[in-house]
Amino acid sequence: MPAIRAQKLSECLDKYGRRVNYSVYEIEVSKKKFNKLLAEIEEKKLVHKKYDSVRFYHLCKDCVQKSFELAIVPDPFVNEELFV
Repeated sequence: MPAIRAQKLSECLDKYGRRVNYSVYEIEVSKKKFNKLLAEIEEKKLVHKKYDSVRFYHLCKDCVQKSFELAIVPDPFVNEELFV
């Protein structure tokens, strides 16, 4: 992913969640807000479907309850609808 497009995508994702690694974000949003995020990515052409790879993983409530972190940070998951 070219640097400028990657930077703009990062800025977009920062508005919705927190960066936990160079290219990994934890984002907690409703379906409506998730659709808004996807629309923003599409509208601003932040991902080139032929050359880039951007993945979203939906975590169910049970998966969130089974996850843990080995650090002292606030729990990013509090609602039922989660998209990462």
